Amino acid sequence: MMRNRSALLLGALFASKLAAQSCLDTNLGTDLLLGDDQLVQGLNLGFTFNFNGIGYTQICVDSNGSIYLGGTTTAFSDYSSSEAEFLTSPNPRICGLWSDFNAAATGSGHIFFNAVPASGSTPAQALVTWNGVYEYQRTTPITVQIKLDAGGIVSVHYGNQGAIGGTLTTAV
Repeated sequence: MMRNRSALLLGALFASKLAAQSCLDTNLGTDLLLGDDQLVQGLNLGFTFNFNGIGYTQICVDSNGSIYLGGTTTAFSDYSSSEAEFLTSPNPRICGLWSDFNAAATGSGHIFFNAVPASGSTPAQALVTWNGVYEYQRTTPITVQIKLDAGGIVSVHYGNQGAIGGTLTTAV
């Protein structure tokens, strides 16, 4: 179903809290071993992440800067950021930095996932980090990290180098 941009933005703002920050969590977790234009499904969060009134316990991660909510998706690792593709995503999608990343390039960084249980007053959280990953046909390392927490907060953290070809997008 197509929705206009303002409804999309309002839906994202009311569905969960969004924060863009520059402080990266250095506990990256497990290397997902993703290459160019790949996607991994069924990553367990270890908690329920509520978005738009729906609880999700698993996510899918693609190598191009996107998280799909839910354990499976018919999506592919989409490298061309467009509003039409975003609005027709088969799953709710969070794009911290939607770009044509190539983690398979020589010298490129990797993509990591870490599910962190609650501890004291800190809620359970899941981190997905594109750590020093090159954009396609470029050699500048880009780092972006998306954190989902059990309180429904989405945080996006960026490294020192901004992407050259990517698009900042929040969520469907």
